Amino acid sequence: MTTFGRVTEVTIAGMVFKAPPMTIQFEAPFGAGVSADVTNVRIFNLSDETIANIKLGDPVVIRAGYEGDVGTVAVGTGESATTKWEGIDKVTTLLVGDGTAEWLTARINRTWREGVKASEVARDIIGLLGLSIGRIQLPNDVTYPRGRSFSMPAKEALEGIAEDCGARLHVTRQAVYLVPPDHRETVGVVLTADTGLLDSPEPVSDAPGAYRIRTLLQHRITTDAMVEIRSRTANGEFRVEQGLHRGGNEHVTIATVVPV
Repeated sequence: MTTFGRVTEVTIAGMVFKAPPMTIQFEAPFGAGVSADVTNVRIFNLSDETIANIKLGDPVVIRAGYEGDVGTVAVGTGESATTKWEGIDKVTTLLVGDGTAEWLTARINRTWREGVKASEVARDIIGLLGLSIGRIQLPNDVTYPRGRSFSMPAKEALEGIAEDCGARLHVTRQAVYLVPPDHRETVGVVLTADTGLLDSPEPVSDAPGAYRIRTLLQHRITTDAMVEIRSRTANGEFRVEQGLHRGGNEHVTIATVVPV
């Protein structure tokens, strides 16, 4: 695996940390589930003054890739920060929530008018969460003839709307998506041995047609991205379901893909 040209940048409330020359490790998951993603970041040997300036709730952006092709792999807010000695290294570990606090704690107590569309209710709820709308594309944008009322956690309300409309709900990079079950974004990545595909894709035993792939870190790969794979074991177009970006000792993206 190549180590040449690896780049990781972590920005915390305007402070920028870059590897190299620093040592930074991270795991940034992404998935199609309803739980918000939480990224783990480890930054080595920060000064006491810098550590003191890191506050819970600070905005955090993680960008990674290779020289000439670096992009965002995670966006969120600092949910926790701890510093411990590991041998001769002082390691600061941050948990970065992809809207986690808002997603898990916000409650909705509101009634919408008769004849309101599900898409309008969903937009209002997402706005109350303080998250962005990634995409609202409901297979069946139902009308609620008697209006709609929610008095429950916002996450459960959006899950209810997704069920009503036959949609799939997920949160990615602080944006909420309500999309058809087979939805895929138009960003395309061609994966071959020459463009970063590592090993041969492995079939997923409990998901016919699905494969587990491992590539050199590719920031464009995220939930619902479309990839074209050319390999000995898998060929064709696939939609990304879930996975993670990992930086540090290795600089890779691991994902589960399904045929389209």
